[in-house]
Amino acid sequence: MLTIRELDEQELLQKLENPGTPLAILAVSPFCGTCQVALRMLDIAGHLLPEEVELIRADVNRMPAFVQSLRISSVPALLAVRQDRSVAEPVLYAVQSVEHILDYIRRGTAT
Repeated sequence: MLTIRELDEQELLQKLENPGTPLAILAVSPFCGTCQVALRMLDIAGHLLPEEVELIRADVNRMPAFVQSLRISSVPALLAVRQDRSVAEPVLYAVQSVEHILDYIRRGTAT
């Protein structure tokens, strides 16, 4: 079971600069109801993902450089990041189901 970690902006930007474990980053706002649903779905998906994927929650209200660098246009936004730190395109803005999240992360983090 994977847990969703919340990182500050500096930690997240450092993680994105250095190759390593594949990442699934959910960009959210604490005042967004849809974001809360997406977080719950990602939590459930974490039970079905391999241990080598790291789940991260990013509060866009506290991460202007992250939002700007990845051109996040709305929340929730799910980003799949490969080991080489390339971001899967497109960013997933419509979080439809747990299965949809799993498929996106699996395809997006595959090497």
